[in-house]
Amino acid sequence: MRALETGYVPALTGLRGVAAWWVVLFHFYEPLRGVVPAWIYEFVRQGYLAVDLFFILSGYVIYLTSSGSLESMKWGPVSRFWINRLIRIYPLHLVLMVFYLFNPLALWLFSESGVGAGRYDWGYYFASIFLVQNWGIFGGLQWNIPAWSISTEFAAYLVCPVLMVVILSRLKKSQVGLFIAILGGGLGVAILFGLAGKASIGEAIPTLGVARCVLEFWMGLCLGGFCRARGAGATPGKRGRSVLIFLLIVFDIWLVESGVPNYWYVPATFAALIYLLAQGDLVFSRFLSSPTVHYLGVISYSTYLVHYFVKDWVKFLSESIGLYQLAFYLVVCGAASVVLYRWVESPSREYLKRHWLGVSS
Repeated sequence: MRALETGYVPALTGLRGVAAWWVVLFHFYEPLRGVVPAWIYEFVRQGYLAVDLFFILSGYVIYLTSSGSLESMKWGPVSRFWINRLIRIYPLHLVLMVFYLFNPLALWLFSESGVGAGRYDWGYYFASIFLVQNWGIFGGLQWNIPAWSISTEFAAYLVCPVLMVVILSRLKKSQVGLFIAILGGGLGVAILFGLAGKASIGEAIPTLGVARCVLEFWMGLCLGGFCRARGAGATPGKRGRSVLIFLLIVFDIWLVESGVPNYWYVPATFAALIYLLAQGDLVFSRFLSSPTVHYLGVISYSTYLVHYFVKDWVKFLSESIGLYQLAFYLVVCGAASVVLYRWVESPSREYLKRHWLGVSS
């Protein structure tokens, strides 16, 4: 029950770490072709789905940690919420955008192909500084590619107080209403991508990314409300939850093999996974809460934001891309994540919270 009060579940932190490294591998999966079993290769190629997990998990945690302060919709609590979220995401994002200035400079100085048309537009860079680069302004992803999701999550943060009031005023005590709202968010994602004629939830990021994020963020908020309203111990015991998680994974694999567009089931699957892990299970929670995996979750935001920069430089400095380059990429991503978390992300958060909000983390 304590987890439902604080919003902190160690297994969910570990899950975030696993998801971050899923994305890391997704952006460098080519050397794995023919080296690992086909099912592992296909799993890695689905790594773009981790952002959907991030969106739902973010909404879930924010409901459990912020619903009390946002219930009144007064300017003070709302502004503190926005500042707190900016403190969480912006300093590291800004540092990475400064790092990315070296990319076009290096290409201009050393590459025969030039600075890379369509990748380093200065209008996009300026929009990225204000976190609006993926609000439908541009037709593609540029500079720090994974930061598109930070832009859309910033949009979700801005509308979060309104979404929270809808939940707290209309659905707070209704488990059925909250459950329907969760399904409604997932159905909204499916209808959105289906009507747009897309084959995958990973398509059309510049045009559908904000809606994808906000709908899944809404699912997370409602899931947080549902978990709190339902309370602990409302599902089968820990062994039973482990079985349910295993069956969930098997069912997803079957859906992938069946060719069902993933926007029909991915949001609902991730919501169910978060719910089961929040309740606690015998197998998966223990693994995700282990010290190493948990630490990967703690530094996962640094991992997520820095890995594409590392990828750019590995490819820039290499004549070919193989297993050695993949291994170097993974090691540098891990080391850079630790350094950025210890020397940028964590201290900047502490400093800004202390000076802007008058509190210490």
